[in-house]
Amino acid sequence: MKIANVDNDATKIATREAAQGRIDQIEIFERELEQLRTDRVIHLTDSQVTAIDSYHRHIIHELTARYDADASESGRQLSMSMRIVSLIGALLLGSSVFVFFYHFWAAFNVATQTLLLCAAPTSTYALALVVRARDRTGYFSRLSAALCYASFVLTVVILPPLWDINLGSTSVLSCTAFGFILAYEMRSRLQLCAALIGVLIYGATLITILEGAPWWFFFERPENFYLGVSILLVVPSLISQRHYADFETLYRLFGIIILLGIFLILATWPSLSYLDYGAHTVSAGYKIVVLTAGAAGIYFGVTRRLPETSFVSSLSLLMLIGLEACDWLLPKLPAYQFFLIMSVLAICALYVLKVLRGRVTEHAARAAQ
Repeated sequence: MKIANVDNDATKIATREAAQGRIDQIEIFERELEQLRTDRVIHLTDSQVTAIDSYHRHIIHELTARYDADASESGRQLSMSMRIVSLIGALLLGSSVFVFFYHFWAAFNVATQTLLLCAAPTSTYALALVVRARDRTGYFSRLSAALCYASFVLTVVILPPLWDINLGSTSVLSCTAFGFILAYEMRSRLQLCAALIGVLIYGATLITILEGAPWWFFFERPENFYLGVSILLVVPSLISQRHYADFETLYRLFGIIILLGIFLILATWPSLSYLDYGAHTVSAGYKIVVLTAGAAGIYFGVTRRLPETSFVSSLSLLMLIGLEACDWLLPKLPAYQFFLIMSVLAICALYVLKVLRGRVTEHAARAAQ
């Protein structure tokens, strides 16, 4: 076997997450190659092994130097700690902005307040751009993005009332749009989550306004969130997210969680629904919808290799079964019988999932042959 002298493929990678995935792929390949050589499935000369190792070491060196990716398990663990600290720091930094303005706000006149509110998001956005240009890891740029977003939200909330301007639900739309700008500019999952929540809320406010109610009553009807959920589930199929790590997963996860959550809420409290067919009929209908959507979600997640979809769908089915069991069995049976029946149901669910897993594994094995 001859190892081609190919160019380094590090230049083909555009994000830190992709660089980390490439390094992980190399490590998996090296372990498998070592196992194949141990089992004498393949034979490589010393020069071939040296060429492969040199090629991989060069790629790892380039990726760690360019994207600060982790080339060891200890480095990955420290990176996870840094992500947690970065998230906590972003939340604390955003909170500090609100506390600062609240503490000193009364000491300023209206003109000074207006100047500060206009300058805060502009200056913090410029700071975020400067930090992003110098921060290879992305942790500090995401912290600055959180500060910028908090400043913008504060401006949207406080500035219009200073001048007797009522933005209404437009304030939600503006915060949502700015959240998307920061999310894609800084590749920040936290800002994307804030923007996705904004999409759900703004979609609900539109439905509420169409119903003739004030926009801030959007939370009274769970069905108001259908519009936002539809947008979240459709967008990834229309706009590719492959250059942004986990963005597509977040779109899908938010959409599925909220959708199944709406079904479960209306199955339990049918009086919250717009449907006027009687509480029993609405509840039964939504229970059927939960069962159908949960089963479809499990199938879709397994066949499309989307574990978060199958997990959330399975959880929704288990929650429905648990709620129904508590409603029907708990008041009528002694505690020990109730928990015995629940354990039997859990075993049955485990068996069904085991059978499904076996069929998927068998199908994958046949496809690999």
